[in-house]
Amino acid sequence: MLDRKKARIEALLFATNGLTTEDISKRSGIPKRECEALLEEFELEHLDENKGIHIIKDGDIWKMGVKPEMT
Repeated sequence: MLDRKKARIEALLFATNGLTTEDISKRSGIPKRECEALLEEFELEHLDENKGIHIIKDGDIWKMGVKPEMT
């Protein structure tokens, strides 16, 4: 179930130019606090040097993008 929730969040970030935690929660049906925890986990997972993308929080907006060193 957790992987399914992470997949929903990942898809939302990929398909948009960024969303707030509240927007992600509303669109995914995942409670806001759980979204926050999953997003923070995603951010840490994507710090891995073997990942080509990163998840960042810019103010209140969570975004997915290509790591600068990959372009």
